[in-house]
Amino acid sequence: MALTLSGMEGHGGYMAILKACVVLRGRTSVALLLALPVNVGLAAIEALFQFRVVRGYYIGGKSWFFIALEGIFIAYLYSIFVIIDTIVSFMFYKSCKTRGSLLDKEDKHFLRIEMIEEDNYYGYLRVKNFQELP
Repeated sequence: MALTLSGMEGHGGYMAILKACVVLRGRTSVALLLALPVNVGLAAIEALFQFRVVRGYYIGGKSWFFIALEGIFIAYLYSIFVIIDTIVSFMFYKSCKTRGSLLDKEDKHFLRIEMIEEDNYYGYLRVKNFQELP
């Protein structure tokens, strides 16, 4: 979800992860239900690569050309699953925004994240919940 937020809103690093956590608040069961099949599929493709390509490399019974070709096809399959995961994350993010997410409303906050700079050039984050907001 953080990768999708990073691409959609232009934030990177910790801000994308924090925004993803805020968007997922209250919808974690749906997010897990969407992420689980894709992650199981990615793990299965990695196991297929280990079984077909790495094992074939160590046994050495096949031609190098066929092992390399099979590795390319498995990498292509893996990239398709990553694209499917990104599309599903985008659709979930879009549904969270259309349901009236509190991220779009500037006057109502349930979580504020502030970056505090000090003289020693180290910054730290201070998180306030809705009870502590003015």
